[in-house]
Amino acid sequence: MREVELLYSAPVEEEQPALDELEIEKTARRYQTGDGVEKDLDEALRWYRKSKSSLARYASALIWQEKRAYKEAEQELLKGLEAEEGDAIPFIQMELGKLYLSGQISGTPDYSLAIRYLEEGLRGEPAYGKLCAGLLGLAYEKAGRTIQAIHWYKTAVRDFGREEYRENLYRLYLTGAAGAQMKRVAEEALGKEVVWDRLIPAGQPGLDAAGKRTSKASEKTEPCLRKRRKGAGTGTGTGRPGDGDGRAGTRGRQKTVSGRCGAGDEEPVPDAD
Repeated sequence: MREVELLYSAPVEEEQPALDELEIEKTARRYQTGDGVEKDLDEALRWYRKSKSSLARYASALIWQEKRAYKEAEQELLKGLEAEEGDAIPFIQMELGKLYLSGQISGTPDYSLAIRYLEEGLRGEPAYGKLCAGLLGLAYEKAGRTIQAIHWYKTAVRDFGREEYRENLYRLYLTGAAGAQMKRVAEEALGKEVVWDRLIPAGQPGLDAAGKRTSKASEKTEPCLRKRRKGAGTGTGTGRPGDGDGRAGTRGRQKTVSGRCGAGDEEPVPDAD
C-alpha cells in the first residue's frame, strides 16, 4: 500500500512537445553547415536520426561521404528509399548510382547497379537529366554497352549542354560503333592529325591522358589549326582540307567544337540513330 501511495504522490514530468520534421532538419542542417553554431557533423547526424524523412537520410549520406565512410552512406541511402516521406527519393537514387559507379563502397564499381539507380532517378525526376545523362553514358561505356553510351553522351551534350562529355561521344564515334559516317564526323571534329593524342581515358569526361581539362586546344592542336587555315579553299568537295582541286568542300562538312581543329564555334551533335 505504501508503494502505491508513493507512486501516486510522485511528481509528474511534463511531456515535452515533439519537434516537427522541418524543425529537426533545420537544426541538423545548421550543425552540418556551421550556420550560427560550430560545425559538428556528429551532432548533425544525431539530429537527422530523429527524422524519418527521405531528405534526412539523403543529408546523412552526404555527411558520411564527407567522412569517407561510404558503406554507411550506402546504408543511409537504402533506408531513404523506404522512408515515409519520399520527396528526396530521386536524389537518393542518383546518389546511389554515383557511388556504385565510382566503386567507393566496395572498391570495385558496380555498373549494373549504377545504371539501375541512375535511370530510376531520371525517371522519377526528368529535370535531373543534366546531372544523370553523362553519368549514364559513363556507366554504359564502362559496362561495354557502346550504343547506349553514345545515346546518353549525346543526350548530355545536345539536351543539357554538358560539353565536357562531347569528346567522350566522339571517342565512341571513332570506334565505328555508330557507323562510318559518324566516325568521319568525329575525325573531322577532332582533327585527324591529333585525334589519337587527344583521346581522353575512358570514363573521364573532358580530361586528357594527364588528367588535365581539355576545354581549350592543347599545344598539339595548334599545328592542325594552322594547317587547316592554310589549306582553306583547297578541298576536293569532301569537306576535308588540303586535298586540292580548289573547290571548297561541302559534302559531309561539319562545324567543329570551339577550340578544336576546324575552329567552329558551335556544332550540333549529329544523330547516330
